[in-house]
This record gives sequence, C-alpha cells and structure tokens, in this order.
Amino acid sequence: KQWYQRRVRDNYDRFPIFVCRDVPRNEDSLEGFYELWPYGMCHRIVRVSEEKDIFAHIERAPVMDLDVFRLPDHRRYSPKTWEHNILAYMLQTFIKGSTWM
Repeated sequence: KQWYQRRVRDNYDRFPIFVCRDVPRNEDSLEGFYELWPYGMCHRIVRVSEEKDIFAHIERAPVMDLDVFRLPDHRRYSPKTWEHNILAYMLQTFIKGSTWM
C-alpha cells in the first residue's frame, strides 16, 4: 500500500515525477504529503509542504496550441479501440485542467 509513497519519496529530489493516469483508488499513501498539479496530459507530483508559485508552474507546463490542434472525430472509432480510449482520456484531462485553477 505504501508503494507509491516510497517511490516518490526516494526519487523526488532526483527528478520530476509525473502521473499520466490516475493514481489507483486504493492508493492513499500520497494524501497529506503530495498533491497533483496538471502538466499537459499528465500531473506532476508536488510536495504539499513545498512553496509553490502557480504562475511559474503555468509558464513551465506545456500548452496545446488550439489554433493548430483539432480533436479527431470520435464517431470514427469504436469504444474498443486505442484511439477512442486516448481521446476520452484527453477530454477528461482538458476538463480536469480547466477546473483545477
């Protein structure tokens, strides 16, 4: 149960740590110690105790150029395809990121 917390604790100062899917529902060892900050289609794990600068975070986080990017037509893919799942995850990420602030 403490697997995530040990891995994050042991590697936090070595390099940035990202979660690109949700943390498993039964994994609560990060609560109270770390929080997830949106970073592109992923989340960066940040210590709760760390002083945070939201404006610096926004400057560093990747931004999608919406003038160039177009969502694929979801009707082209059945729910069993990889493309359908990635599109659904991408839309969930947009919603989470836009409501985070």
